[in-house]
Amino acid sequence: MISRDYRRAIRDTLIVQVILVVFFGLLLDGGFMGGRAILSVIAFWIVTAIIIVRRPKTPTKIDLFFIRCGYVFVLVATLLFTVLWLGFRPEGLLSLFQGF
Repeated sequence: MISRDYRRAIRDTLIVQVILVVFFGLLLDGGFMGGRAILSVIAFWIVTAIIIVRRPKTPTKIDLFFIRCGYVFVLVATLLFTVLWLGFRPEGLLSLFQGF
């Protein structure tokens, strides 16, 4: 059993994730940004599972902050990494919006 504090934070982050994944899924880029949003969801839940397994009963404020707000940071980091991976060439940035 996990702490009630985790449950509240998980509920909040699920709402944010659903909104952002739907938004990125609706972009007309061939699913490229939607794929990055899903990739960041997977990465976020792996880290969240590790946090919950380590401290199931007594979450710290940092644990709860990451679970509540961390998805946005993971999503931004994923998108920035994608831009850096493609490079700052015009054709690299253009392919970011064309679905690569």
